[in-house]
Amino acid sequence: MASPPVSLASSRQSPPSPGSITGSRHPPWLVSSGRKRRIGPVAAGIGDVSERLSKALMTKEPYVLLPKEESMLVVKTVFEVIGDVMTEGDRLVLPGFGSFESVPRKPRKARNLQTGEEFVTEAKMAPKFKASKQLKDRVHDALKSRLHTQ
Repeated sequence: MASPPVSLASSRQSPPSPGSITGSRHPPWLVSSGRKRRIGPVAAGIGDVSERLSKALMTKEPYVLLPKEESMLVVKTVFEVIGDVMTEGDRLVLPGFGSFESVPRKPRKARNLQTGEEFVTEAKMAPKFKASKQLKDRVHDALKSRLHTQ
């Protein structure tokens, strides 16, 4: 008889609640101490958020149920797989999150703003991400209350 699968969640402490360390409602790995800039719906006045979410911050041990080395490997592998799939011209779908793919871009007329010279850009492949309906709804629901209170 096979033994039941071991849950990492039961063998480690649960992560602290968001804001228990930083004093904000966002977990510390999401709130960088670095320079801040406005992103997202700026016109709605949602406010300042962290400039970037680095791989190192995504793998902070209190918020991931794996040791730091293993969680860094997981994050690195996920990014490599997404990049590999896109460079092969395939589409990667992450249910509930979105899809990644490469799309062709046609040559376009452009102008050098300093000299005024016109030229044609090359055709190329460009990365594309499309958020799923679940992700869009989740973001909308989370920000809806802040949009209406300001």
